Amino acid sequence: MKVRLYHDERVSAKDAPDAWSIYCPYPKKYQRVTGIKGVYLGCKPTDEGMIRCWESMEVGQKVSLGKRMALSSTPKAFQVAFRKIERVYQHACKVDTLEAWGKFQRV
Repeated sequence: MKVRLYHDERVSAKDAPDAWSIYCPYPKKYQRVTGIKGVYLGCKPTDEGMIRCWESMEVGQKVSLGKRMALSSTPKAFQVAFRKIERVYQHACKVDTLEAWGKFQRV
């Protein structure tokens, strides 16, 4: 399961504080049980890291997150924060325990 980074570049959302989104897809077995396809984390990259704005779950609807972005195009501190979220998410998918998923919710 690959964590992805998106940036909404539409004029109405380009300068919004939550124009960036991190998408973490749910494992297939949970998609079937819960109907949730993934989790979106709205954020904004900064030179010091990242500002998290919101968290939302996709329940089958189409959501426009914007253009998929390369992580290398963001500030270094944001890359570190993104990699931490990605690492905790990958661990939760691999181990699949309540403790691991709880840690992902708190990251």
